[in-house]
Amino acid sequence: MLRHMLHTGILSILFAMVAVLLCVGCMAKKTEKEDVRDSIASINIDRFDVLQHSYVMNCDYSALQQMSLTYPTETRTLIEDVLQIGKATDMSINADLLQFYQDTTLAQLAHDAEVAYEDMSDVEHNLRTAFTTLHQMLPQLPLPSFYAQIGALQQSIIVNDTRIGISLEKYLGTDYPLYMRYYSPSQRAMMTRQHIVADCLSFYLLSRYGLNAFDMRQQWERDVYIAKIQWVANRCMEKPVFDSAYLKRVDKYMRRHRHTKIEQLLKDDNLQEIQEMRT
Repeated sequence: MLRHMLHTGILSILFAMVAVLLCVGCMAKKTEKEDVRDSIASINIDRFDVLQHSYVMNCDYSALQQMSLTYPTETRTLIEDVLQIGKATDMSINADLLQFYQDTTLAQLAHDAEVAYEDMSDVEHNLRTAFTTLHQMLPQLPLPSFYAQIGALQQSIIVNDTRIGISLEKYLGTDYPLYMRYYSPSQRAMMTRQHIVADCLSFYLLSRYGLNAFDMRQQWERDVYIAKIQWVANRCMEKPVFDSAYLKRVDKYMRRHRHTKIEQLLKDDNLQEIQEMRT
């Protein structure tokens, strides 16, 4: 009888321990999901551009100090990689940055960008929606953070690990006068407010799922690779922001291979197979 009671007691303790462990596991999963939800909900666009504009347009040295203290990486990236006007540590770099934007065309561009993007709440909302979908497709992919800047028409999107910079001067609309002089209609079609989120998705995916020896590849290989990235971006946007003959081939490939996961599509060396998908 005593042995039976002891046996029963041990089993009860074991069941209780298993129940606790399962409960802890559920709580951990729940906490992880809540963390992701909170991260997505807190997605916003840091307004580095406002400080930048205040310094280069108004010679506001307090804005320059805040740029250096609050956004050191963004400031260095702007100076060294975007504008390419020197090193962030150069003794004269502050004056050089100020001088760079004294150009009349750039000054107007910066002013128009700040007016057009005084409020970016709609872009932030669309980023949350699109990156929620991206996380559902690729849960292992870190969620990025975002900031706005004013460049000089070099790059639209800058990706530094999980930090994404949006160059506002590249998204002033198809009919923006300066664009009409230097860009083709097909290029201008992508230089709109509505294209920002799709570009953030595309450039982030490009940074995470690179094509080996990209510069050595044939043009059709590059086209298929880009089309795969854009196909995923379209899925996240839930509309055909991008369109091309190669993108249609990717779509046909995925319809034929319905069990293919998104990560598998992006990682697999399936360029030749997609190339042979005639639309």
